[in-house]
Amino acid sequence: MQFRVLLGDRILEANEKITWTTDEVRLYSSSIIVETPKRTDMGWTEDLKAYKRTTKSGEEMVRLPVRFLRINDEIAIWGAPLELFCEISNEIRDKSPFPYTFYFGLSNGWLGYLLTEKEYAYGGYEPRVSPYVSRAEKDLKEAVISYLKGELSGMQAGR
Repeated sequence: MQFRVLLGDRILEANEKITWTTDEVRLYSSSIIVETPKRTDMGWTEDLKAYKRTTKSGEEMVRLPVRFLRINDEIAIWGAPLELFCEISNEIRDKSPFPYTFYFGLSNGWLGYLLTEKEYAYGGYEPRVSPYVSRAEKDLKEAVISYLKGELSGMQAGR
């Protein structure tokens, strides 16, 4: 029941509210890289080397590719190669300047679980296998919200 209310009802509500039709559809696409520290106790395979950077001070950073699609002025879709805890995507949706903001996970690959900072305290499977430190939630939210409010909002068609 809770799943239906949290997800299903939101989808049905958005579907009912999106009543406009138009002959003109404008698409805007873009991407950013969000960097966040990698756990020091976790390895990183050679085939994922494009998604890691080492800073001058020796800190290993995961490079998360985040893709965006804006449809006209109403819809923003963003995706990342992550299994993202829903509290994070929900907060981004709630702070988005777009009336309809959707997250698509596991887009263009998989770079692990990105969980909320609170979840690390509980332990369990996801915190144990995630390559990210607890700061990752903050890094991702700040970058995506800033991009939605800034550059994506101001984009012109064809850019």
